[in-house]
Amino acid sequence: MSWGLAFQNAVSSVGAGINKEKTMDEQTYVFNAGDADFQERVLIRSQEVPVLLDCWAPWCGPCKTIGPILESLAKEYEGRFELVKVDIDKAPQVAMALRIQSVPTVYLFKGGRPVDGFQGAQPESAIRALVERHVEAPEVPPIELARRALERGDTDAAAGNFRTVLEGDADNGEALIGMARLALGHGDEGAAVGWLDKITEAN
Repeated sequence: MSWGLAFQNAVSSVGAGINKEKTMDEQTYVFNAGDADFQERVLIRSQEVPVLLDCWAPWCGPCKTIGPILESLAKEYEGRFELVKVDIDKAPQVAMALRIQSVPTVYLFKGGRPVDGFQGAQPESAIRALVERHVEAPEVPPIELARRALERGDTDAAAGNFRTVLEGDADNGEALIGMARLALGHGDEGAAVGWLDKITEAN
């Protein structure tokens, strides 16, 4: 999508001359903002770090699905981007400046302007892909990659990551049990027993 000078002109007056207040969840890098601090929290802050703006409303059903996904990504990325949530019912100036027509509407800001975004419900894979296009991904341990692969039903990726874990820690109980479950899923009871036999009492 394309974004022009009109956007910057429209939002430049939002929050001007108003005392600024903001809140933050320090562990998940999630902020709440409104008309008063939109410039500071989004436009100015995005000059230093990417800002993912979530425009939502309490009555919006899809927002309740999108919100936790965005917050989980913010926690996962550990400050590589910040998530700012704006309740459009409480921030009419922001909603007008951004020309919000439906929620959820999500924009990713860099350098004081939006560079990407979407409207409406989106799967986690699409949201993650948007973030990855603009933000350096954190290093994720292979055991976590295996868990995520299992969640999305990608057994090949799960097995590959479990094997990576076992290359560095041959007694890792979670990886051994994971391999056993994958073997059972393929109907290979012998292989499953073989993996389980490798689990020591310490596991």
